[in-house]
Amino acid sequence: MDYSIFDGLMDHSVIVVNDNMEVIYGNEEAAVLCESSVRRMSKSKPLSNFITFKNTDLVLNGGNLGKKAALPMMEVLAHTKSEKEVKAQLTMQPFSDGSQGTHYILMMRTVTLEEVLQGKYREQLEAKEVVISELEQARSELEKYSKNLEKMVEERTAEINKANQMLQAIMNSLGQGFVVFDQEGVCSNIYTKACEWILESQPEGQNIWDVLSLDADDKEQFKKWMQAVYSQSLPFDTLKSLAPEKYDHSEDKFITLNYFDIEEEGKTSNIVLVATDKTVEHRTQKALEEEKEYAKMILKLVANKQHFEQFLASTDARFQELSLHFKNSKIEEIDFHHIFRELHTVEGEAGAFSLLEVRLQSRECQSLIEPFRLDPPQFDQERYKDFLHSFEKLEKSYKSFLEKNKSVFESLGIGSGHKVEVSLKKLQSLISDLERQGVSSKLCGQFLSELRKKPLKALMRHFDDVVQLVAEKQGKQVLPIDFETHEIHVDPDFMDGLLSALVHAFRNAVDHGLEPSEEREFVGKPPEGSIQVKAQTEELNKQKWLKLLICDDGQGIDPGVIRRKVIENNPDLDVENLSDQEVIQFIFRPGFSSREEVGEFSGRGVGMDAVRYEVKKMGGEIHVSSTPGEGTVLSIKVPLESLPVNMPLSA
Repeated sequence: MDYSIFDGLMDHSVIVVNDNMEVIYGNEEAAVLCESSVRRMSKSKPLSNFITFKNTDLVLNGGNLGKKAALPMMEVLAHTKSEKEVKAQLTMQPFSDGSQGTHYILMMRTVTLEEVLQGKYREQLEAKEVVISELEQARSELEKYSKNLEKMVEERTAEINKANQMLQAIMNSLGQGFVVFDQEGVCSNIYTKACEWILESQPEGQNIWDVLSLDADDKEQFKKWMQAVYSQSLPFDTLKSLAPEKYDHSEDKFITLNYFDIEEEGKTSNIVLVATDKTVEHRTQKALEEEKEYAKMILKLVANKQHFEQFLASTDARFQELSLHFKNSKIEEIDFHHIFRELHTVEGEAGAFSLLEVRLQSRECQSLIEPFRLDPPQFDQERYKDFLHSFEKLEKSYKSFLEKNKSVFESLGIGSGHKVEVSLKKLQSLISDLERQGVSSKLCGQFLSELRKKPLKALMRHFDDVVQLVAEKQGKQVLPIDFETHEIHVDPDFMDGLLSALVHAFRNAVDHGLEPSEEREFVGKPPEGSIQVKAQTEELNKQKWLKLLICDDGQGIDPGVIRRKVIENNPDLDVENLSDQEVIQFIFRPGFSSREEVGEFSGRGVGMDAVRYEVKKMGGEIHVSSTPGEGTVLSIKVPLESLPVNMPLSA
């Protein structure tokens, strides 16, 4: 099960444990609560290493609560690693995860803020009770001192006004927006002054959906939510999460919304909305994430300057070629499969170098042209305009990245051209002089080619960053890539297209191939998956070839799954008589994916198609072999140099 769906929950701590009470997943909120990190929590360690619960009836402590059926929301006391006591609302859901047995999803929300608020409400109520007591005493005194009635009323009224002013001052000093609204959605006159800048209005007498500036659809949903709350069809704590959680502020402030019910005689009479300005915390967190990504990018540039320069050159060429293609072609003439492959490759390489904005914008472009790749394509002029606009944003994002980091590139020597003592142009001029003096042109060409070549391992080393990035996102453990390239050197310009496309092969190896650690250990494998790159050269028909093998020790490719997907998508194809090894070659087909849904790293059916496209363009061959349960080998054979014109290409 993909637990990343819980990553975006900001107000709930989510922990998933197996039937041994070992943590197999925890989101960011859970890591903060448990004073740990997401990575540490996802290494199958006992839950008690991070948090313990006082309630001995819970299945977490060997009891029966939550063992067979979902545990309703309940308040519990827990202790973190530092023995800090936490009061939280806990709900738990058991579920079967196939061969992995029973797993439990724990969702917790600390109630510290609610207790503070309740404490303040109690203080306010106690203050009112004091006033009421004084009024009762005044009544008694009025009966005794009827002659001083008017004077005593004035004195007591002044005291009450003073108490109310103090209560309002206390509420206004909280810095949060408090609004009370009834079952008709009408806001009362009880609200704090902070509403004027947090919710940008004075709520009294307005409908709550107007205060929150909800559109027509959201307004109807909010009314249905209110109807469910006031009819008490479900507990309020269960329903509150379905209400709007953020207010769309005109000045881009990050405003969170929370809700509390007020009961009278066992029924909800009013709802209290609490709006909190968390702009500073949100921006700080966002800035921290951006700083982390920027630091990763710098480290990757330092370690992989050569490949990064190739990425810049190939991306410039791609954008230029795509722009000309859009400019000179009608919509019906555009090869959207080719466009999709190019954008998918940009996305993959941008992700490898932590260019987050470029990567996300490239994904948006791909999503917009998805209908154009269908059979038959669904041409939509407006959607095509949206795509062109998105592509312009992608180019601007890329150019902005180059401009912002210009000084960094200069300090690292990227793009400066001072990598050899003799420039390529001068070297070519020298070669021409040698040819004019009678040196063989073939020998000169070989000499120039050898000088241009780079170690294959150096050009592929950055793929380990790709592998570790995907593994971290998916909670998997993967050893560093084992390169066996035997000091093979290649021409980076000639190999550029293939090296760019191989990012998909490595992402697929982790995403599709390697299993989570617990699954690997269950079948007797080491917890860490491994990927090997083997390379060797051979000579055939006076042509030197590079044979490249990318091997993983994962779960392999299930030919039955591939066969079913092929039949499902291509009912006219006869695949029943094909062998398993023949069937799995369909992973190279455009648009083919074994995934039911599109994920962050796969599911679009374009990755392996892009690899095959580059191999075929070079006149090479590509093949995949796999043994279920043992692993997969991607075999690629391409020429080390450009094929002679009269040599036939292999498919």
